[in-house]
Amino acid sequence: MRLFRHHTGLPDDARGAVVALGNFDGLHRGHEAVIEVARSLAAATGAPLGVMTFEPHPRSVFYSEQPPFRLTPFRVKERQIENLGVECLFILHFDDRLRCLTAEQFVEQVLIDGLAALHVVVGHAFRFGFGRAGDIDLLTRLGRAHNMECMTVGPALDAEGQSYSSTRIRNALVTGRPRDAERLLGRPWEIEGRVEAGDRRGRCIGFPTA
Repeated sequence: MRLFRHHTGLPDDARGAVVALGNFDGLHRGHEAVIEVARSLAAATGAPLGVMTFEPHPRSVFYSEQPPFRLTPFRVKERQIENLGVECLFILHFDDRLRCLTAEQFVEQVLIDGLAALHVVVGHAFRFGFGRAGDIDLLTRLGRAHNMECMTVGPALDAEGQSYSSTRIRNALVTGRPRDAERLLGRPWEIEGRVEAGDRRGRCIGFPTA
């Protein structure tokens, strides 16, 4: 998988992709359904399969006073996306400049001029652009004006008839239900961190500690 941290100056073989677009925090079963639709379209058209997401998570920009609860830090999310067979991962740095793009500017500057996306696939609740003014209808209308097709994927439902969502997974973890979180994610939730040198007390109790 190739990683691009920008949407301009892309090589020709990374443009014209079928792109699954979203935050994809957790990369849960609902997100996988969106990417699977994009995969089918890419296979049918012979186009590359791409995913576009944002770093840092927009929530940390809009609600900077609240501590973030990321289900998948970037490196974890990158690995999970690669495991799904995605060819190109486009990471947009979410800052004030990107936040202030209107929905029309985002489509024209990022998706059309930058990626030359052949097809964009999004989840049913996807919103974009300044003030979250862009919705599926606007994305579809602007896309067609530039020969870019758009597809919306409806909610993926679990055995209880509830849609998979990052919010449900966070709630499961906060309330001490890791097995429910695992069921929604499709894999165990993981924590990744760097082991640093401490007081070396493990040497005194007969086994290493971290």
